Amino acid sequence: RDPALWMHRICKILKKELKLQLRMPNKPSEMISEFPLWLEAASATGIKLFLILDGIDIMAHSRSSDDPIGFLPKTLPVGIRCILTTGPGNTLTSLAQRGCAAITIWPMDEKQKETLVNAYLGRNKKEFDKKGQLKLVNSKLCSIPQFMTKTLAEMHAIGVLDGSATMEPMLYYLEADNMSILTEKALYRWESAYNGKIIGGSLVRDVLTCIWASRRGLRRSEIAAVMRLSPAQLSPLLLCVRAFVTTQTGLFNFQSQSLSETVIRRYLPTSDAEFEAHNHLASFFGDPNNATLKRRVEELPWQIAQGNDAESLCKCITKASLFTNLYHDDFRHDLWAYVSFLEQRDAHLNLGVHCKTSRMVFEQTDPKPNAEDVVLLNHKYGSWLAEMGLLEVSMQFLLKAMEGWSEVLEDDDARVAATCETLAKVLANMRSPEADKYFERAVNTRQRLGKKEGPTPEFATLCNEYGLHLKRKNKGQEAMTLFLRAVKIWGQLLGADHLLVANAQLNLCTVCYALGNLQEAHNFAEQSLKIRRDKVGTNHPLFAEALVNLAAVELARERGGRLRKEAEKQLWEGIAIFERTRGGQHPDTLWARSFVGEDDKDFSDGEDEEAETSAILEN
Repeated sequence: RDPALWMHRICKILKKELKLQLRMPNKPSEMISEFPLWLEAASATGIKLFLILDGIDIMAHSRSSDDPIGFLPKTLPVGIRCILTTGPGNTLTSLAQRGCAAITIWPMDEKQKETLVNAYLGRNKKEFDKKGQLKLVNSKLCSIPQFMTKTLAEMHAIGVLDGSATMEPMLYYLEADNMSILTEKALYRWESAYNGKIIGGSLVRDVLTCIWASRRGLRRSEIAAVMRLSPAQLSPLLLCVRAFVTTQTGLFNFQSQSLSETVIRRYLPTSDAEFEAHNHLASFFGDPNNATLKRRVEELPWQIAQGNDAESLCKCITKASLFTNLYHDDFRHDLWAYVSFLEQRDAHLNLGVHCKTSRMVFEQTDPKPNAEDVVLLNHKYGSWLAEMGLLEVSMQFLLKAMEGWSEVLEDDDARVAATCETLAKVLANMRSPEADKYFERAVNTRQRLGKKEGPTPEFATLCNEYGLHLKRKNKGQEAMTLFLRAVKIWGQLLGADHLLVANAQLNLCTVCYALGNLQEAHNFAEQSLKIRRDKVGTNHPLFAEALVNLAAVELARERGGRLRKEAEKQLWEGIAIFERTRGGQHPDTLWARSFVGEDDKDFSDGEDEEAETSAILEN
């Protein structure tokens, strides 16, 4: 149901299989906006790629946008094709308005229906009266495979296929006008057969409501624990409904949207009823004894968010045991989805307070946690809060982490350098003069570690970040030294054609321009442009950024004739790419347009844009 989650999974696959050097966006809004650019980068590799999205109308149904498929790119790069399935409705209309070709999957004919019936009977080793088979084959609704298989499954459960029941139940199901009504008829039968199995409740209602409320399904043991039933009491119902559920990776979940809609219509008629179902599961997964830590990380915060409880979600995601797992790359996308939920309700500003409370609780845990674990928790809290822009409270956590490192470590350590660097960037954003001190300490620590272990990509990243900081303070020569060091280290470790090398080269271009070294600026811009063209193609903002910088340098050289015309052409080409990929009012586009007709304009003002674009790259 979550487009950003689907895109995140696709990008992870592309990054792994195609060795793409782009940084994985974690925030849902960033993921949706950057996804077309990932496809552009994939296209630049020359691969032929098919994306398959089944049931896009279900995903679109969960969105409030005027365009139900607004999250999908309107155009696809060369070599990329997308196959979607959808039912009739707004989604199909939107696809038609985009000019998408459509193939209609027609209902089964009689021969296909006979084949399906015989296959089902053979697989289950059953025989069926010829007249009964004929009624199924002649039924118009049984032309839909799902309708046919569900009807056969219900007849099998009742005993019609064994001959122990009459044909009357089959006629009862064939009276259904659509899949939803068939599902409702099946649900009525389950209720009549199993609701007496527990005291004081409805077994069918409670089990199906719990499965509906789950994020991706529930394990058999989890359902039994929620219902407080033994496996022997629960298994008959799960066996009966098996045709309507899936059990992928051991999780029971609904197979079709019709069952989900029927459960909502019958058991959850109001929003409050839905919230109550989610809160019930949140209470279950809130107990560490009921599920593994991984399952709790997957389900607990999601259930609280679905229950629309912002305050409880703040407490949940900042709890030390859950936060350290959510902070991991495997769950980072989920963490930012919860932050987005809180931002929409203006509840994210309380996260710093909740982090402090959680740290205090963690420190007082019995048995007492390892001192290094406490320091790492401070570092992670501080880094995360910094990413949200909560700089003041982030600085407090990072200073606490620095104090902790000095107590638990005697020798140089990469973790100390990482905390120093993060703190330096926070202080730099706060315009604090203390930033330089922590940048220097981080650099010195990395240098000493490098003498023992050799240079690392993290040291190159630090040099690049420190260089940007010095560049903003108009310390061009010092910044240039750091950028050159970053180019050298990244080139040695990742290859001279890596995107990070291109990023540092473009930073060198802007510094050289500011220092008046236009020929050097031109050379660095050309090198960066070549790498970005090879890695992301010619319809990507990274390529456009290098192209505009190259054009701006050439225009500043005030050479007329063919060279000037070529530079103007490059500038307009870069602007056009930004407009296509970012939009006409995006800061990148406005920055590029600022060079139109102003030959001697100082383009170093583009560093805000540069910092934003460099964030796309792998850190």
